[in-house]
Order: sequence, then C-alpha cells, then structure tokens
Amino acid sequence: MNIFKNEEKPEVKETVAEPAPVTEPVAETPVQAPVEGPQPEPTKVEDLESAENEETLISTLEKLREQINALKLEKQHVIESEEKLRVKIESEIETKKHNIEGLKAEIPVLKQRCERLANILQIPICK
Repeated sequence: MNIFKNEEKPEVKETVAEPAPVTEPVAETPVQAPVEGPQPEPTKVEDLESAENEETLISTLEKLREQINALKLEKQHVIESEEKLRVKIESEIETKKHNIEGLKAEIPVLKQRCERLANILQIPICK
C-alpha cells in the first residue's frame, strides 16, 4: 500500500546512540565454577528441619479437616433447625387460618342471637 501518492518516500535517517564513557573501572567478580563430583549429603539438621516442616504441614492439614468437619456439622444443625422452624410456622399458619374460619362462622350466629334478644326486649338493633 502506497500512502505517498506519486510522491517520493521521505528519507529516514538511522541514528545510533553512542555509549556513555566509563569513568570508573568496574571490578570483575570472580565466578565460581560448579563443583563436580559427589555432593555432600544433607546434614541431620536439614533432615530435622525437613521432618518438622512435614509434621507442621500434616498437623495444619489435620486441623483444617477438623475445622471443615465441625463447620459441616454446624451447617447440618442449622439446616435442621431451619426445617423445624419452617414446619412450626406452617403449623401456626394453619392454626390461624382455622381460627379465622371459626370466628367467621361464629359471627353470624352471634348476630342472630343479638337480634332475637333485642326483639324480645323490644329495643332497636344496632348493626
């Protein structure tokens, strides 16, 4: 794709940065060659540290498992409590509904009795 229509391409000059002059000599650090041959065996201190580290990891894992089991048990108890409460609430709702239906049925009967008594006493009926 030619973006310079019928024009010559601009000339690009490359510049090379010159390195800064070194004013202080840099001391070379000695490089140690890798030691060939048999490597020294780990000391007993390293073995003890390794064993202690492993025991720490194992005990941490066991504590976490115990914590998970305790939390699962607590969760199960909470779920059971929730279910018991739900059943109790449903029972209370049904009881309240039956009470309401009973009261609704009693009201007309009481009104009729009041009307009869008012007629017997020949007093006006208040509704």
